[in-house]
Amino acid sequence: MIVSDLIIRAVKEIGGVAKAEPLSADELTDGFNILNDMLDAWAAERLLIYQLVRSTYPLTANKQTYTIGVGGDFNAVRPVWIQDAGLINVAYTPTFELPVRILTIDEWAALTIKSQQATQSWYLWNDYGFPLSTLSLWPVPSVSTLQLALYVPTPISQFANVNATVSFPPGYAEALRYNLAVRLCPSWGKQLDPVLANMASESLRTIQRANERFDTLGVDNALIGGADRGVFNYLTGQSTGMRNT
Repeated sequence: MIVSDLIIRAVKEIGGVAKAEPLSADELTDGFNILNDMLDAWAAERLLIYQLVRSTYPLTANKQTYTIGVGGDFNAVRPVWIQDAGLINVAYTPTFELPVRILTIDEWAALTIKSQQATQSWYLWNDYGFPLSTLSLWPVPSVSTLQLALYVPTPISQFANVNATVSFPPGYAEALRYNLAVRLCPSWGKQLDPVLANMASESLRTIQRANERFDTLGVDNALIGGADRGVFNYLTGQSTGMRNT
């Protein structure tokens, strides 16, 4: 799909122009800017992002904080959030990745000795700064053979120009067209058609359902016991598999 075609189809959805009528350069530019504003808003919506990307970054011994963002220590797009993180020690073959838990601000504040050093970091805190976020590791890694793996969402990037050719997973073309049409109504002086509004909302729900990821729930061992713990059958009122004591 070409970006200009997407804009033209959205304008036609609201009756802005006749089917055979082209858009002027100014009209295309206005539609393009509104489209990119919409993509910027979508980047903050978890269920509108279809991809998580794993990237690795080398760490420096005795360095605790790193900035991430364009021009930062980790020169990448600043993530809206970090889904997961891990630490890799490249001194070993094969290399292995140990999970790093991402702390909340309260958990980070509760660490009393923030400069504590060790050969392995177990926690990561993101201050969510802008335009650069600052990532802090704890304990401070004291070796130079570590890499930080970050699993971050990768939203649809804002389009470069109206002539760019773009492609998306199933469902996105419709959602982009109908939701752009909704956003174009005010600038074109058009009343929002309830049918169009419903189609825009439903198309968003379609891709949100497709992007929903379910976590695996766990149960603490203290609640389920070990191998000698019986299983209670609520239908019979009896437990099975209990070890005799």
